[in-house]
Amino acid sequence: MSELTFDTLMDDGNYLGTERARMENKVILDELERKKKARSMAVPTDDNRVKARLREIGEPITLFGERAADRRDRLIYVLSQINAARGDDAMHVDEESSSESNEEEEEFYSPGSLELLESRRWIAEYSLPRAQKRVAQQRIDSKLDLGRIVDIRKKVFNEVKKFANLGSQIGDERPISQVRDSPISVLKGHQDRVCRVAFHPSGNYVASASFDTTWRLWDVITSKELLLQEGHSKEVYCVDFQNDGALVASGYQIATGAGDDTIRIWDMRSLKSLYTIPAHLSNVSDVRFFYANDIYFKPPTPSDVDMDGTDVEKTQDAPEKGTATLLEEWKYRSGLFFASSGYDGLVKLWSADDWQLLRTLSTDAGKVMSVDISSDGNLMASGTYNRNFQLFSPEDV
Repeated sequence: MSELTFDTLMDDGNYLGTERARMENKVILDELERKKKARSMAVPTDDNRVKARLREIGEPITLFGERAADRRDRLIYVLSQINAARGDDAMHVDEESSSESNEEEEEFYSPGSLELLESRRWIAEYSLPRAQKRVAQQRIDSKLDLGRIVDIRKKVFNEVKKFANLGSQIGDERPISQVRDSPISVLKGHQDRVCRVAFHPSGNYVASASFDTTWRLWDVITSKELLLQEGHSKEVYCVDFQNDGALVASGYQIATGAGDDTIRIWDMRSLKSLYTIPAHLSNVSDVRFFYANDIYFKPPTPSDVDMDGTDVEKTQDAPEKGTATLLEEWKYRSGLFFASSGYDGLVKLWSADDWQLLRTLSTDAGKVMSVDISSDGNLMASGTYNRNFQLFSPEDV
């Protein structure tokens, strides 16, 4: 299979994008509205009167195999279709309010620049081959034996349950909101405080989310604002990039933490909440999934070093077999669990398939403001309101 690039993409001239989706949604909503109005229509229950009404509107009084209940349902359907064609409103809504509710929404576009066009093309060329490799790997993974996946899951969760507090350190005299290296440039544009920033996997772009209800895309090299994206009605708390390098994350499931002390799992396809986790006793401040990184996988070596400095030789066939097994396990660790932090002073680890609690870690330091997991899965860090940060690690690491 040849590598997928921007130039080898097929141009679909029949793709209507959001316009087609809007038209499909309109058809569905119109049908739901018709059924709603049909349920409120006054239709006779006597079968003879139903037949007379059907004859009056020019419909067959009976169809082959039709019962009285079916005939009445057919009359309701025909009358609702007639009312819809005439534009009659069975609910007798005021004309002014009806016209306001039926007012067509005007499509709005955020203005873009030539720099944004070039950046989006570069991002596409960066992410397409990575997405192609990921999809190819997922097709191979789909053929993996289910029992093997369950074994890997149990092994990973057993390691997660061993996490313990590794240490705590006072960082400053005031609460630490963020830590960064010396600034190279200052990016100005948001009208309110910035909540989160995320770097593109290439390192050339950075996205920022703000309380001004927008998120923005910046060019790291030129320090220019490339995109100002509106659409949210309230504060934008976080933003992230897909691992392939696509513009913004497009996964099917999203986890959110809120001030109601819960974590909700959302399905972006059905646009509804799948599961609600009663996670903490106070506000949920952060939720972070574990993402494994291939660069952290270290295959076993033919020899190991004992504590006294002497080499301990291993069998020659063990490394090759062990490498294949560990590499397979490593590939399926990513996304198996996530961490949450809360104002109740706790950090919790959860499974990402059945949403069960795996481990509860106490910081004994008040409000926990944030949490993160290292890409090798061996370290977890949290920051607290009382100027401390903590490190957690499995007890046997």
